Amino acid sequence: MKKISVACAVLLSCLTASIAVAKNPYPVAGVCHGLPKVDVSTIANTCLAVVASDLKMPRGVLPLSDGDIWLTEMGSWERGRGRLSRVQKNDKGYERTTILDGLDRPHGLALGPDGWIYVAEAGRILRVNPNVTVFDKRNGYEIVMDDLLKTGLHPLKQIAFDAKGDLYISMGAQTDHCERPQASGGGVEFPCQETQGARATAAIWKVNLREGKRIEVFARGVRNAMGVTFSAKGDLVVTENGRDNISRLDKKLNDATLPHDALMVVTPKADYGWPYCYDGNRLNPEYRSYSRACIGKAKPNVLLPAHSAPLGIMRYANDGVITALRGQYLIALHGYRDTGHRLVAMPASGQLSGKTSDVVSRWGARGDQPMGAPVDLKASPSGLVYMTDDRNDALLVLSNQL
Repeated sequence: MKKISVACAVLLSCLTASIAVAKNPYPVAGVCHGLPKVDVSTIANTCLAVVASDLKMPRGVLPLSDGDIWLTEMGSWERGRGRLSRVQKNDKGYERTTILDGLDRPHGLALGPDGWIYVAEAGRILRVNPNVTVFDKRNGYEIVMDDLLKTGLHPLKQIAFDAKGDLYISMGAQTDHCERPQASGGGVEFPCQETQGARATAAIWKVNLREGKRIEVFARGVRNAMGVTFSAKGDLVVTENGRDNISRLDKKLNDATLPHDALMVVTPKADYGWPYCYDGNRLNPEYRSYSRACIGKAKPNVLLPAHSAPLGIMRYANDGVITALRGQYLIALHGYRDTGHRLVAMPASGQLSGKTSDVVSRWGARGDQPMGAPVDLKASPSGLVYMTDDRNDALLVLSNQL
């Protein structure tokens, strides 16, 4: 790994800012966990509160055992506007400290087996020592990987570590459905070149950091898996965002309800069919002249609402303090359509039925209530569920209503 020796005043901006409740984007509806309560519907005996506001497009979240909460803030879709922040509680509330500034569209956050915090930018993976309080020439950060493709339609990266310490990276598709205006066959490629080879996109990579950063394409044909977690057995579980504009070539297909987003318990080495297939083994209209393109492709385990944008997923512990969530997958439906803007739960044990229940709902725009847009979510060691909302620049927490 390459060591970066920089002074705090140069690239590592150790700036602290108090988080002002006055900038809370949500109307206050009481108190929850000692914080401003959000006026939404939540599962019985719970409530949702604003921990921090006035952030800059917060995406990834990582609560640690010491009570600190780490965030990636994308800042903008423009390059170099993002930052890594740490939120800490004090006598006056919460304070945010900028740890790294000038990052390129950071998204994923994960605690590594070495105790360092791993940060996924569009084109590289960094790691930071959370125990360092002052970054100087002896205590910088390290670049773990710096050659990731950062262009295309889905440049953001999600990351997670398995129990063995291997790193998984979601490599989003460069296009919506492998469209190429110069290509024949309805403006698409067959075979789709970005899904091929040892550094495929629309794929999930498995990286062995212990053995020279050896990359393995763990699964292909996954358009954009922004939610990444693991089952109780250790299987990789992802949520996928489906394609757009499916009715362009076939008006009989309803773009409002097709295709579904999806959840997969990933089979190693499987090909899940993007860009040829949707909803399992149905041929996309652009690929109907390739009638065998979906044969042998793996199917998702669960179909989720179309265009709900499942950007985050976690498995809540069987002994978590929020009883109603125990042993369930929690899925953040970010939404750019009305199927999203909520948090849902799905039983994580046994055969996945696909049946979900609302955990946070009634989160659409109404009156002075803004539309919610949950992104990432993770539980603290105490069982509180922290989540980011990039539309309203807020960090939220789901807690028992005491």
